[in-house]
This record gives sequence, C-alpha cells and structure tokens, in this order.
Amino acid sequence: MMVLIQGSTFVVLFLVAFHNADASLIVANGSSIISIDLNSGNELTVLYDGLQRAVGVAVCVADNLLFWTDVDRRSIYRGSIDGQRTAQEIVTDLGRPNGIAVDWISNNIYWTDAIAGTIEVAKHDGSFRRTLLYSLDNPRGIAVDPVNGYMYWTSQDSRTVEIARMDGSNPQSLVNTGLYWPNEIVIDSGGKVYWIDGKYNTIESLQGSASSPVQVVDLSTTSEEVMFGLALNGQTLYFTVWTEGAVYSVSTYGTNIMSIASGFGDYVFGLAVSDASVQPGTSNGCTTQASCSQLCLPTGVNTRKCACSSYDELTLMPDGTTCGISNEFLLYCAGYDGQIRLLPLDGHASGRSIVIDQVARCVALDYDPIDQVIYYSDVSYQEIRRVDLSGSNSQMFLHQGIGIVDGIAIDVLHRRLYFTNWNVLYATNSGDEWARIEMVNLDGSNRKRIIESGLYHPRAIQLDVEAGYLYYSDWGVEAAIVRTDLDGQNPVVIHSQNVDNPNAIALTSSLMYFIDSHVTSNSPPTLESSNLDGTNRISISFPMKIPFGLDINNDMVYWSDWNETAIYKGNLISGVSEKLVDNILDPMAIKYATRTAPSSGQDRCQNSPCTDICVHAPAGNTRCVCPDKGGKVLNDNGFQCVAPSEFLLVADVIDIRMIGLTSSDRQAYPVVIATQDDNIVAIAYDQTSRNLYWSEVHFGTIQRVNFFTDVIPEVFYTEGETIDGMTIDSNTLYWTDIGKGSIEKKALDDIDGSSHEILLSNLSHPRAIDVHNEYLYFTEWTPNAAKVQRFNLNTQVLTTIIQGNLKKPNGLAISDNKLYVIDGEELIIIKSDLDGRNQEQVNYLRSAFNHAYGLDINGDSLIFSSWQDKAVYMTNVNNQRLQKIATNLNRPTEVVLQGQGQGVVRTTTAMPGPVSFRQCPDEQVEISVSEDSDEADLDVDIEAVDANGNIITHEVLGDIQIPGTLKFNDQTRNGIHIRVRAEHGQQEAWCEFQVVVIDPHPPKITVCPSDQSQTTSDDSVEIEWDPPVATDNTELASVTTSRPSGSDFTVIGSPHNVIVTATDTSDNTVTCSFDITIIHVPDECPDLLVPEHGALSCGNTEEGTQCVVLCKDGYKPLRNRDVYSCINGIWHPHQPPRCVRPAPGSLVSQVIVFIYQSACGLIAHKDEIITTLQANLERHELCRERNHRRVCDKDSFKVSCGAGNKRRKRQSSEDMKIEFKIQVNNEMSSAPSEDDVSLELLDSMNADMNETLVGIENLVKNGSLNFELNGQTITSDPDSFVASQPEWVCFEGHVSTVDGCVPCPVGTMYDTSLDECTFCPLGTYQTDEAQTVCQKCQDGEYTENIGSFRQSQCLMEITDDGISSTIIIVVACTVAGLLFVTVIIVVVVCLRRNGGKTRETDGVTNTGYEGGSLKRGRNTTKLHQSMYSGQEPDYSEIKGENDYHKVGPADDESRYTTLRDPQQHDYMELDLKNLDGENTNPRTVSTFSHAASHAEDKI
Repeated sequence: MMVLIQGSTFVVLFLVAFHNADASLIVANGSSIISIDLNSGNELTVLYDGLQRAVGVAVCVADNLLFWTDVDRRSIYRGSIDGQRTAQEIVTDLGRPNGIAVDWISNNIYWTDAIAGTIEVAKHDGSFRRTLLYSLDNPRGIAVDPVNGYMYWTSQDSRTVEIARMDGSNPQSLVNTGLYWPNEIVIDSGGKVYWIDGKYNTIESLQGSASSPVQVVDLSTTSEEVMFGLALNGQTLYFTVWTEGAVYSVSTYGTNIMSIASGFGDYVFGLAVSDASVQPGTSNGCTTQASCSQLCLPTGVNTRKCACSSYDELTLMPDGTTCGISNEFLLYCAGYDGQIRLLPLDGHASGRSIVIDQVARCVALDYDPIDQVIYYSDVSYQEIRRVDLSGSNSQMFLHQGIGIVDGIAIDVLHRRLYFTNWNVLYATNSGDEWARIEMVNLDGSNRKRIIESGLYHPRAIQLDVEAGYLYYSDWGVEAAIVRTDLDGQNPVVIHSQNVDNPNAIALTSSLMYFIDSHVTSNSPPTLESSNLDGTNRISISFPMKIPFGLDINNDMVYWSDWNETAIYKGNLISGVSEKLVDNILDPMAIKYATRTAPSSGQDRCQNSPCTDICVHAPAGNTRCVCPDKGGKVLNDNGFQCVAPSEFLLVADVIDIRMIGLTSSDRQAYPVVIATQDDNIVAIAYDQTSRNLYWSEVHFGTIQRVNFFTDVIPEVFYTEGETIDGMTIDSNTLYWTDIGKGSIEKKALDDIDGSSHEILLSNLSHPRAIDVHNEYLYFTEWTPNAAKVQRFNLNTQVLTTIIQGNLKKPNGLAISDNKLYVIDGEELIIIKSDLDGRNQEQVNYLRSAFNHAYGLDINGDSLIFSSWQDKAVYMTNVNNQRLQKIATNLNRPTEVVLQGQGQGVVRTTTAMPGPVSFRQCPDEQVEISVSEDSDEADLDVDIEAVDANGNIITHEVLGDIQIPGTLKFNDQTRNGIHIRVRAEHGQQEAWCEFQVVVIDPHPPKITVCPSDQSQTTSDDSVEIEWDPPVATDNTELASVTTSRPSGSDFTVIGSPHNVIVTATDTSDNTVTCSFDITIIHVPDECPDLLVPEHGALSCGNTEEGTQCVVLCKDGYKPLRNRDVYSCINGIWHPHQPPRCVRPAPGSLVSQVIVFIYQSACGLIAHKDEIITTLQANLERHELCRERNHRRVCDKDSFKVSCGAGNKRRKRQSSEDMKIEFKIQVNNEMSSAPSEDDVSLELLDSMNADMNETLVGIENLVKNGSLNFELNGQTITSDPDSFVASQPEWVCFEGHVSTVDGCVPCPVGTMYDTSLDECTFCPLGTYQTDEAQTVCQKCQDGEYTENIGSFRQSQCLMEITDDGISSTIIIVVACTVAGLLFVTVIIVVVVCLRRNGGKTRETDGVTNTGYEGGSLKRGRNTTKLHQSMYSGQEPDYSEIKGENDYHKVGPADDESRYTTLRDPQQHDYMELDLKNLDGENTNPRTVSTFSHAASHAEDKI
C-alpha cells in the first residue's frame, strides 16, 4: 500500500509475523511521530507532526502514553499511543536528548543527554527531574529493566555498552571493544541486550553474564548507510536506515531481512514497539515497599531506593523515603560539567548531590548564609555569578574586568566579596599577564582593587575579618602563602619553603590548613597546618593525588582531588578518611556551610567616620579606603573620599587610571575599566564638561564618560581605524588615525556628526597631537623619516619643523611657548621653539627607562609613560631628578595632566537676583527607550539655590514629571521643550532644555527562513519559503527579503544567499540570511576509471549499478574502498578507485603497555624499576640493538599509577603501569625503487617487530619480568599486555597505513601540511606516484576534473565570449558530476550555520557562537587546565596580531553555549560524523571540521 503524508511518499510492504491484536511500531521521523500497525498490512498513521527533530521514542503501554525527545527544541514531550492526547512539553532546557526509555512499573522516564554527558530520570509528567550519571561520553540509546532494576545505554565516543542500577549506582562497561557507533539498544524479557552499530551496520547481543557479545546479523549487504533505531517484539528486531528513510525487520536469529516501510524522508530515527508483551511484569521494589515522596528507583528484583530531584534544595531525609531541606551541606564545583552542586551532610546515606546551577567551568565559590546565596566563578566566560541556594535567580554578578577567578571569600559581616583575579593581556600580543585581588560590596557597589603588585597566579583566598587579615596563596615564580591587611596593606609571607602549588587554604580560630598538589615538582601532595603566623607547621597524612579544594569544620577536613575525581572527608583526630562523592571530573572548590548564618562578630565599622568603605584593621582598628570608580581619592584626614582638584590620567590598555595629586593618596585608581578585547591608547580630558575621551584602537571608536559620576560611557565616534593621538581645544576634539593616515576633528557637542572633518590625509603613521594658538602640531612615524609637523588651521599650510634624530616620536606637549617631543626608541626628549628652532636634547634619561610613550608638562617637570617599565615617570629638567609616580601598570600609553577640574554651572536663562539653578541639563538631553519597551526614563539632575546656596524647590511646567517616563512617539522623537521654574521671594529663575526620546535598538527577527537544498537535473528550480517574522519595541516599518519567495534559483552561482532585513521607524535595521543551494544531479553515473594494477567487476543489483575493485597480488584498494555504488547519478565513494602497494617507511614503532599489580606505592623508585626492567630484558636477549631496534633506552620508559582519571577503568588505581616504545629503523634514506627490495624490507621490519613483541608478551605472561623491591614482590598482570597499532614514518610522497606506507597514486600529490594525498587541482595532472607537486597544463588548457593523471586530459579552452564558462560547467556536471556535487556539498555545510542567525547592523557587536568572548573563554580554559595539571601555559595561540581570534574547534565551553542557545547546535550536523567516518566528540564539533570531512577531496 502507499500513503501520502506531508508531501513524502511512504512505501509499505507486508510483513509476515504474528503479533498481538494492537501491536504497532512507533517511528520518530524528525518532523513526525508515525505508527505502523503490525497486524493490518502495516498501515501507517501520523500520530503527531509539525515537530522540530524528534529522535528518541518510548511508550508505556498500560497507560497509553507516548514519549519522545526533540533535540532541536531540547525538550521531552508526552502524548498518547493512539495520538488522541494533545502533545505536552514535560522536560525542557536539555542539551541534546537522544535516547529515552520508560519504567512502566515505577512510572518514570529515563533519557540520555549527549551535550551534558548525563543520564537523567523524572516522573511520567516530567516532575522531580534528577541526574543519575555525569561525565558520560556522548551517551546515545538507553533501555531499562525495571523488574530487575538495571538500565543499559550506549556511548558513542567511548564506543561502549554500559550498565548500571536504575538509581545510577554501580556503573560499569559491558562491552568496550569491537564497537564504533553504537546507537539504540533494547532488552528482551530474558535479559538479553541487543544494540545496533551505525558504522559497522551490525546488530549484536549479549546474554546475562556472558563475557563477549554475539553478532546477530551483518547488515552491510542490506545498506551501507547509517543505521540508528532499534526495537524488539518477540523474535523480531526492527531497525532504521537514516538516509534511506526506511524501516527494516530481521529475526533475532539474523534471518529474514525485510523492508517494511520506506520513503520517510531524509532521516528516520528512533523506534519503539507498542505491545503489552514487551513490557512484562507489574511488580518490583517500588510496588512492594513503602512509597517514596518523590522518585522511587528500582535497584533489584525486590529492592529500591528513594531519591529527590536534582534541581531544588530538597534532599533525602534520614528515613530514606521523604525529601526535605538540608541544614548542613557541602557546596562544590564540578569543573568539567560546569555545575555547582550541593551535597547534604545531614540526610540519608544514599542521598546524592543536588545540582544548583550550570555554567561552563565553575572553579571558585563561597556562600552567604544571610541571603542564602552562592557566589561562584566561571573561568570560561570570565564571570562571577550568583544563584540562590534553591537554584533560582541565577545571574551574572561581575563581568567587566574579570579574568580567571580561582578564589572567592565573603565578608558576611560587611556584606562584601573578596576575590583573586588574573588573566593574559590579550591586546598586547605579548603573553603578558595581570593579576590582582579585589573586593566589592554584595550589591555590586564600591569595587576596589586592593592588591596589584607582587602577584603572579593568585589562587585561594580566606578572610579573618575579626582580626583584620586576608590570606591568599599564589602559584608565582616563588610560590607562597601570604597574609595582608583586609585593604591589601602590609603583606607578610607566611609560607614559602617547600611550597609549589598551594591550591587551597582553610582557617579556624587559631590555625591555618593548606594543601599543595606539588604538580610542578612531582613531589607527593601535602596537607599541612600551622599557626596563623606560620609557626608550628605540621604535616597531616591523608591519601591524596592532586588535591584542589579544602575546607574545615571542627575536627573534620574536606578536600577535592582531581586525579581521584572525588571529594573526601577526613577526621583530624582519628586519621580515618572516606570518599563522599565519586566520578566528578575536575572537582574544584568546596565549601562547608549551614543554612543558618553563624555569628559574625562585632562590627567595628558601625560608627566609623569613613565616607565610602570601611574595613577592619589589625589590633582592633578600622581603616578607610576609596572605591576604584567615582573619581575620588582619600583625603589626608584619612576618612573622606573626595574628588582631587589636580590629577593625572593614564591610558593603560584595558584601564584608564587616575592618580590624585592633591593628597598623599597616590593610588592609580581605575576610573574606566574596559573589556579584555579593548586596547585604550589615546585619551583627552575636557575640563568644562568633566568628560574623559579615549580611543579603542581595536575597534576604531572614541568613547567618553564623566568618570566622577560613574555613569555608562557613550560612543562619540565610530568610523575610525587606529586612533593613536588625541587632544581637545576650543570645544573640539582632534585626533590622529594611523590606519587611515589622517588627522580629524569633531565638535564636543556634535550630536549628528555634522561637524566631523578630515583635516589632513595621506599621512604616514601620525601619532601624537596637540593644538596651540591656531596651530596643530603632530608627529609622524614615517620609517627612516620620522618628523614633527605643524599645520596652520587658518591658512591650511603644512610645515615640517623637526626632522632627524627621531625614530619613534610618541609623545608631544606644549608649555610656555616651548614644544617638547619624546622619542620612544631613542629615549630622548627634544625641546624647541614652536617653529622648531633652537632645538635642545634632554639626554640624561637614556639609561633610566625603556620605550617612552605619552608626555605631558607641569612647569619644569616632565611626566611620561614607559611601556616596558610599566610605569609613569616624572623628571625635573633643571635638577635632572627622576622618580616613578605610578608602577605595576600593564602598558601605559597616553598621559594627561589636569588641574582645577571642577566643571562649570550650566543654566539656560536666569532672572537677575539671588535665585539660580546650580544644576540644569544641557540644551538637549537624549534619553533612550529600553530594548523591550517603548518608554524611556526621564531622570535629570535639576537643583535650584538661593543667594546663600540653600536648595529651594522648583516646578516643572506642563504634564511632564521628573523623574518620570516618556513614550516614544512622533512628538518625543523630534524633541519636546521642558521648562522648569524656581521662585524665591520676588525673584525667579528658569531652566529650559530639550528632551529627545530615541530608539537605538534594532528590531528582532524571531523567525528567519531556514537554509534549503534542492537537487535538480535542470538548470534552475523554483523555491518558496515561509515569510520571516520580526518584532520591535517601538514600531516596525518593514520586513523585506533580497529575493522574493517563489523565485527561480539556478545551479550556476549556488549557493544563493537571501538576506532578510527588518527596519523600524528609527531606521534601525537587523538582518538575517539563509542559503538556497541548488545541486545538479546527472541522470547517470559517468564511467568509472579502471585502476592501475587492478580491474573492475561491475553489474546491476536491486540498488543499482555496483562495481567491485579487484587488485593484483601485493596490491590493495586504497583506504579499503573496494565496492562502488551508483546512487542518483553519483558514485559512492566519490574518489576514483586506486590499487596501491604497501612499502616500508623510514621507521615503524609500537608502544607496549603492561601492569604491575598493586605496585603504585613504589612509584618513587621508578628509576630503580626501569633499571631492573632493562636488566631483565637484556637477560632474555630482548634489549640488544639488532636491526636497529631500540627497546631499552631509559627515555623510552614511562612509569605511572593506575589507568588515568576516567570513570571507567579496568585496572585499580593502585596498579603501576609500564609503557615503552619499540622502534625499527630503515637505514635507506628514501623509498626502495625496486618492488622486490621494498617487499623484502617491509617483511623484514615487520618480522623484527613481531619477534620482539612476542618475546616481551611471553615474559609478561610467564612472570619472567617479576622482581623484588624493598622486600615486596612486584608481579606483572599476565593479562595486561597490550601493544598499540604500528605507526609508520613514511618517506616523502607516501602516507601511513597500518600495513605500511603507500605512495600517493597518479593523479594526486602529497600535501605535507595535511600529511595526505590530495587530488591534482583543476588545470594540473600527475603521471607518476609519490609526487609532491602536480604538473601544470599548458597555457590555454584546462582539465574537466580534479585528479587528472595524463597530459592528454589537458583540453583546450573554448574562448567564444559568453560560452566558455557555461560549457565548462555543463561538461563538469555531465561528465564529472561527482566533482560538482562534492564542491556544492562543501559550500552547503560550511554555510549551514549562518542560516537563521540574527546580525544587528546598528553597531552592536554580534555575540553569536563564534564571538570573541567565547574564543577568549576557550583560551582561559586552556590556561586554567594547563596550569593546574602542572604544565606551563602555552601562549602560542594568542600571540601575534589578533591570533587569539583564531583558536580552533570549540572546547567544553560550547556545551554552555548550547545549553543557553538552542540555535547553536544542529542535531544533524553533530551526527554527520556517522556519515563521514569521523568520530568527533560532540563537545568539540565545528562547522569547518564537518565541511572538511564532507568535501572528501583528500585520499
């Protein structure tokens, strides 16, 4: 029968089998859920359609419930088997839910999540969601046995079949060999498990306790495409084939393979059988024992465990059945999974951790018991975040100026957060780092850097608030634990001797505890204690490998261990320890806490005279400090923070620092904090408006802010390239732009840009600039001709006034009619008249500093910055004294000196008399609507005073309220006039100004058409799409597409990019785009080329034409491609057949691994162990150098403990693992030219290698390598011997295989960068093997295809106008359609990710998947991981101009993006690895890697 559904044709065949009357097969078809009636001619019924991408399906037959996963919507849905129930979304916010299974007895559903790497469970309605297993390797299919309490699942990346109890306990591997892409899995009533392998196209089974699986059937002859779904009913297995869109059946004996339905479209996914017989049993431990308040999870025939949801603050109580609130718990960061978890300490012994929040890579955390809030760091996204203990209100707390935060501590008494902070200085391209310790109020105010010097990699931080001390650890060049006052003053090194990697500190009232992993020195890890002053240092013994986090409660110590992937607790009195939590990859910080707040002590700051920040100081004192922002410094009275009347501003890459000059407080306050991507170079200050202007050279912008008010900066100019110099004169900003070679200006009060003017252009590297008496002075970096020029702003005459003796004139300043120029390379200052005459050189500074940049003048004192010294200097030219006035900067550039910066009163009009407005807005005020509203907040500062300065009331005339709101409309967008009157006695004053409401926000495109791909044998095809949808916060003007729906799209020029543009009434626009790809498919396949040294045997099959490659003796098909099938006019595989002959390379090596049982305790004697092994091998004549084999070099041995830190490992962590390499060399300097010599040498090298392998394996098995050490017999595990596959180093022009090296065939060349044979490009050919270049055709000739191997394949071009290109394309499509389709596929896959993505065009930076912040997050994750694993951080990926924007495929942080943005991962693209033979971890998939693998233009 044939059924037409949604434009697809389903072909259904009759299946001869016996089923119950209501048996049906449920099929997930991506966009639909379809039922196949197994008893009435396989009739099809669409149960649910209009889905995004339904993958896994499961049923509860007794309750008529149907469940499915949707990977695009990242959700689980519930309907009914008969399709009569409305679909309901029951679980949301998943990563990539693949498999799903139903516990029909306990009424639970189980599912796998490939992105999160988890298995989770919930009730049938989605409630009480709980994570059972973490850190899994791309889990796929899942099946449950609720009668016996087992669950089974497949993991694609580890290529295993796994088993665990249904509560997640006792996980282990059932099958870990012989698999490639294990997909869905099922279990029968007898406990036999079946699974399908999508790569090998096999179904295998495992019965009960059997040690090895049995192949049920090899399906490779049925289809070569990927197989996915699997279901079982009685003795019939059903499976799906993806790209065929077909469902097949086969008996459990491997016979009677039949196609039962086809035509399901491009992809058909999961299967489930609805038949009461497949869900036998109605009783287990959940039905026979007391009920659980939330989840009941079967663990055996008559056993169960109760459990609570992972996503609220409830835990299993001591009664083992009810869920309640824990009062005593451990908080910890699971770094790899990016989770903040809570482990109850007062609950039931079987209670599991609760997931509080999920980010990319959590490291540091602390808990505020007053507000019951957790503060933690995410080093990948460079944030400090906070979340309620209940898991609600997860939000970013700090992001600006945040790098890698490894330590966090809360001052509960003063509601303040302290944290360590360090990162690489990306903008300098030098690998330089900054490091500091900061504090900030818990409401986000009064942020303050308290330590910026003497730090390298600050890690842990702890507070003794009562005593007024702060303790921190540093992984610096001289690692140490340091104590300072709470404001960062008076540092004292507490511990530095025998300190390498101090990861954590914990304090009691009198003692300090600290752990040191010693990973950089390879010493054993230590846990130690001492008095708080460092005396009485004692070592404490607990088993540790790489300890990281630490906390103390009374006599109990808690720590996390990276190597053990666990959290432990130990009793300090008895010395007994136990593991609390296992299977945590990269466990980070831990915190012991109680729900209620303990006593915080007396607050000595309660009656403090401090105006801003008060901290406890030692000896019962307090101390006042000023916040970084606000433009204030500490007055000499010690408690008032005031704005200085004189100050110095310094540009410092990602900060602008202010140094007050009117009090003894000379801290360099960061009044402007930029992002990690910024590079602030030039600055200027307007004393009238108190606005600070600066350039950001990476983005070509100028911004400004009144830093005394700490408001958000505004963009002043956006069209620059590299703005290096800046100055202000007469209400005008002048600047130099090296990138544009120009000098430009703009009025400070210019709103629409009308005053912008380019004064000079075509300059060579203009940098410093100043304006004085109608003259503009500037420096140029012209190579070998650096100079200072003067430009008359009236006459437009340009004059060179200083030239020679200059190389890099960076700074320029004018004072008392004298011109000063500082040269960064020559390290001189030139003083001259304003016309360049009477030049003098200041030479005494040459040896005092390095690379000067900015310059300013104060009387006889010169102030300048030094890049390399990271400092600002001041020198008096009369007495030649030099002093540093700012140190520990990043890379200071421009310096600006200001005095009397108090601003001016701005009033519009005023009546004569004593009444006036002290504060009145400028003539025009712009206010912006919010992104999600059409109203703007109107809140301006207006203050009227009488003659004595007393504030008096004022009145706003009309219906306007201040503060209030204004709606965006035609009137307000053009401006409304506001009048404010103040009256006192007989006098009055007026404040008048204009308010304009603007909408800077572009519309939002909520629905963008998806990419489309269409095949055709014609030249074009008509394509339609659903109309795009957009919204706007004010009013939408239009939504247009660059080409209308229903247009004809041609093969030529494909893919065609269609742009959607949405515009609002303020002319803000946003665009998205999608691709229309037209693929030309010929009707027939071209003739397949007969391979050299081989033949083809071709014939017709049911699937079409097939050819088998037959190779001569000694030759084999390249890459084992021996069967070619003609499908839709295209040969599969795409490459022409080749027969190649293996040859020897320059050397072959194999790595041997075996285990000494329970010998890890002797790891410190590894040198002695290696020596003993060498002697044993020499005694058995296996250590001699024979035929250039080397097996006993000491450097080739590696001795380690256990089997690594994976969760599943066969060996004990107490075993000792021995690894060493055997290598066989070939003395010949090139590949042998004679075949006989080549084969003889290849056989000789293989025989020599095999002889050694067999000899050593026999020694391991018969115990001949056992020995005694320190009275202990060291015994080898006879079953532990493993040898790696041979690795060949091939001669040029050859590529490596397991069998040897094969030459690149004719028609190809060896690509050294790819280590691959690649086809000769169009216009070239190659007649010989093992070549590194292809020969070019003569001028005027071309080839029809890549991979040409004869000169005769070079054809003359057709030169008639308008014909040549068309004919070439037609020939390529007709004769070599394979090439054309392959290239189109590359384009489609490469551009697929762009479809439907919104790109704003109003200057707002795109924050998509490939945004700079994410790339930087990848770098910080790599730095963090390398540092704590004992490796030196590698800066190679971030050196060079913008190199850090080129980091490769996304790492673990992409999982975080996926969880927050469902558009970032497309399920089909992630799983295309099943089609192209790449086993890529889904957490590291990139669009480019898929494009490269699908291009298949490499051999």
